[in-house]
Amino acid sequence: MQKLMEYLRHLFWQERAQLRETAKVYVVILVCLASVVLIFGAVYYFLTRFYGVEKSLVECFYFVWITFSTIGYTDEGFTSGSLIRAFTILVGAYLITRYIVLSAHVYARIVVEEVYKLRVVEQMKKQLKQAEGHFLIFGDDKELVNKIIQGLLKRGVEVYFVSEDEGLVEEFSQMYKNLKYIKTKVFKEDTLDMLRPEDASNAYLLYVEDEKNILLAALLKGRIQVISRFSGDFAAVPRFEWVGVQPISPHFSGGLKMVSTMIRPKVTEFLDKFVFPERALLEFRKVPAGEEQEAGIQRVPLCGIVNGKMDFNLPPNPENEMLAISFRDPLTANRKLGKLSAADLPVRTDKFLILGAGLIGATVLGEARATRREVMIIEPNEKKIEAMRAIHGEMGITYVVGDGTSVEYDVNQFDGVAIATPVDEKNFTIGLDFADTRVHRVVRAIDDDMDLHYRKIGAIPVFVGQVGSERMLREVTNKFANEVLLRMLQQFWRMDQAFITRPGSMAELKELYTGRIIALCRDNTCYFGVEDNESLQWGDTLLICGHVDENRKLRIYHRQEE
Repeated sequence: MQKLMEYLRHLFWQERAQLRETAKVYVVILVCLASVVLIFGAVYYFLTRFYGVEKSLVECFYFVWITFSTIGYTDEGFTSGSLIRAFTILVGAYLITRYIVLSAHVYARIVVEEVYKLRVVEQMKKQLKQAEGHFLIFGDDKELVNKIIQGLLKRGVEVYFVSEDEGLVEEFSQMYKNLKYIKTKVFKEDTLDMLRPEDASNAYLLYVEDEKNILLAALLKGRIQVISRFSGDFAAVPRFEWVGVQPISPHFSGGLKMVSTMIRPKVTEFLDKFVFPERALLEFRKVPAGEEQEAGIQRVPLCGIVNGKMDFNLPPNPENEMLAISFRDPLTANRKLGKLSAADLPVRTDKFLILGAGLIGATVLGEARATRREVMIIEPNEKKIEAMRAIHGEMGITYVVGDGTSVEYDVNQFDGVAIATPVDEKNFTIGLDFADTRVHRVVRAIDDDMDLHYRKIGAIPVFVGQVGSERMLREVTNKFANEVLLRMLQQFWRMDQAFITRPGSMAELKELYTGRIIALCRDNTCYFGVEDNESLQWGDTLLICGHVDENRKLRIYHRQEE
């Protein structure tokens, strides 16, 4: 009995607000019903008197009530007994009020909510009439939409999220108080006109399906710069280009980040920390002819520019326009870039292991081979393995059909491993197999909560959606840097790192290596630019930029012997 009372008290406490509101509704409805019954009952009474029918005023009220409440106790209605009258009135009151309350709820759901939506849209229209330089976001890829909104709001800009997915809009509107949103279908000209794309800074198209992104890009064509997500199916790229859109695949970008973190971790941190900082001290710049030197700015020339196009195979010439990576520090005049915590990754075998041959694993495999590394790839799906074999061939690649947790292999033959299955728990489990080894581990991470767990076992997590969103955001904030890195990919040049095992001078090294020396890292401190008379010590790491074959030649020359 005590438990029952406690439950009822708890139930009442939880429902008190709803009960209070329901009581108010009942009071209002009963007052309205009483007014109706009294007015029509009085009219009925006067009509009976006019036609000479003997009925009392109470009987007329009663007859109107049972008719209105659809109880209908015979045509005569009123029989006898005060209890029957009272019971009939109470039952009728309950039934009719419940009916009206239900109708009110239906009305609120269908009409009031729709009116509220229209009101929100009207408010957005008024705001958009004054908007300038705002950012538009369309899409249903929840993870990517979230990261783009987060990144833009950090920059203090106006962001409008447009989607017909009410649940998604509601979730983001609760997460980000400064977010402006419109719940409406986007594939309509009047919707796009309302958003004033001509006055916006950029539009992000983040649908999972390529077709939706292409359709929306076509509607926006010529009105605004558009950045679109695409699935990674390169057959869709020409269609994106036809509607004037630069497509960016989170999977491809995430795969590149994984392989870069695996084979050149110091370069990855170097780019993350110095190429795209909040206060840019290091940047890619086009240098006009005759301006190789500039006060307070140190430069490392990377390539020549011919007819506006970067040619990394063309040596930089001060007499012509060229591309350079520049370092400026307004506070100090030295070359010290700061601390890099990434691993030195000495080359022992120059061979890497990839677990998983999906979109991410395929990208990792492609980039590892493009940079002249040997690879073993393990995947339980034989069709995926055969697809990789058809694309990349046999040279330098060992294909294994199986599960990474069951296949036996010699861990010591690898310098690094990329764990790219789509499940965090499986990635973590496989990562444990390498916990006490020297193998450099990188994992594809899905859940932010797993970050700490991965790092506890010495694995570096890469969040694909986050990397893809950063790539898309940089298309706005630092588009030229993206263009430089893309041209490197297309011309088989890479920024890479080389672990020094043979002491000597920089001049001697340049006789072997024809690429560009960007920085020297020693004792976890990186120095921009290296003089020819600089002595190289065992354990130094060089950040370099050169053709993939030249980079490999330098890595192998300084391979660490067991």
